[in-house]
Amino acid sequence: TELYQYLILYKAKNSTKLIRKSKNTISITFVVYTLFIVGTIILGTCPPKYSINDKRLTIYSLHGISIKTKDIQSISFLTNTDKFPKQIYHTNGYSFGSKHKGYFLLNNTKNIYLNVDMKSKYYIKITDNKGIDYYLNCPEKEDTYKLYCEISKQSK
Repeated sequence: TELYQYLILYKAKNSTKLIRKSKNTISITFVVYTLFIVGTIILGTCPPKYSINDKRLTIYSLHGISIKTKDIQSISFLTNTDKFPKQIYHTNGYSFGSKHKGYFLLNNTKNIYLNVDMKSKYYIKITDNKGIDYYLNCPEKEDTYKLYCEISKQSK
């Protein structure tokens, strides 16, 4: 019976340690997961940065890309009254509130790239030689138009 009592006490001590380790693991996992979610939201809501030179347009963002200027087939400056994609679905993108970044599927048929804040009324639409449409904008109309002019100049 002494051996039996010893085994019960030993098991109780070890299970308390396991429960403590388990709680610590859950707490650490929760903190890491929360930091990841908060970090993604913060990075995703930051406005993109654009860099343009004679060879490429680079978008620095959560889902940033680079487009060769020689591959640009057309570029247009749009307002919200123009036909902007309404039915978009994630394929490899990020959406939070009015901000959409990355690749999306338009009407379940066409791949498009978005780096836009849907609250803005002004957009740039770029179509490349592969037929992919890219929609971009800046927080302000003037900045979006200035970007449009720079891309237009470099893509000719």
